[in-house]
Amino acid sequence: MPALATYVEEEQVYLAPDFYTCAIDTAAGESPVTAPASWDVVEIPEIFQAYVIHAAYVRWLRSDGQNDKAAQESTIAMAELTRAGLNLARTQRQSRPLEVLTR
Repeated sequence: MPALATYVEEEQVYLAPDFYTCAIDTAAGESPVTAPASWDVVEIPEIFQAYVIHAAYVRWLRSDGQNDKAAQESTIAMAELTRAGLNLARTQRQSRPLEVLTR
């Protein structure tokens, strides 16, 4: 977070290890640390944390014109999302029931 940045309601920021949504417009330099009443923590399931961090970094890289790095980071982000989905499927046994055909 830039030290002198201002934020408006509903803008989101990442300040390790959490994401925050601005609850009310802030003055320059007000962050979740210096003005916690102005911010709400965004609850993200831990299983998706790595994906969200990488995906946010991709957006920053693109905004900075670093498209080659963004493409590489996007691959990592998608791998993290796939890993999270497979982990959920495995641990919650999310699979289709086996159909048994009888004659």
